[in-house]
Amino acid sequence: KVLDRRGAMAISPHWMPVQSQLEHILESSQDPVLSEATTRIVAIAFALALVPAVLQAATIHVPANQATIQAGIDAATPGDTVQIACGTYQEHDLYIDKGITLRSESGTADCVTIDAGGLGRVAHLEGYIYPRLLIEGITFTGGLANNGGGLSSFGIEFTLRCCAFLDNEATSWGGGLYLYYSDFELDDCEIRSNSAFWGGG
Repeated sequence: KVLDRRGAMAISPHWMPVQSQLEHILESSQDPVLSEATTRIVAIAFALALVPAVLQAATIHVPANQATIQAGIDAATPGDTVQIACGTYQEHDLYIDKGITLRSESGTADCVTIDAGGLGRVAHLEGYIYPRLLIEGITFTGGLANNGGGLSSFGIEFTLRCCAFLDNEATSWGGGLYLYYSDFELDDCEIRSNSAFWGGG
């Protein structure tokens, strides 16, 4: 429940002022039992308080708006989409700690490849976030790390959809993926040709 509350506060700066005003109206009402009509008005007002958050969600295009994937992630706020044009991107140690959507423009793994080139893991996910993180249509390759050469996570809720983890390496656990204390969903993902001392994955 705290997750929902924090998420609402983060994505809707107008939420608390509106909530305070409505609470004041309810407390100052002289009728101890609100009429059905008043109850509906209050419910609608609360719903409208969330509208600015939806309208403010943005799509950040890489490389059109931001030159690199990490720059696009850094520029995004919870609820935003970072959309990557098809191609191969030489980046490593991407860090995501917010509830965004990171996806290729086609939504398929053959569109975007992130190649770490053996310089580090491809990506790490971490944090107590809202809304749920979604990564879609990306191939993770060339990652090298102690744990999770392709992708590692810690304490985060996320979904991987139509992604591929190929030819990554870990010197310890999880060549392709190392997911620790995480609530995750894998949807139509390919994981192969990864290597590790324990659990090639």
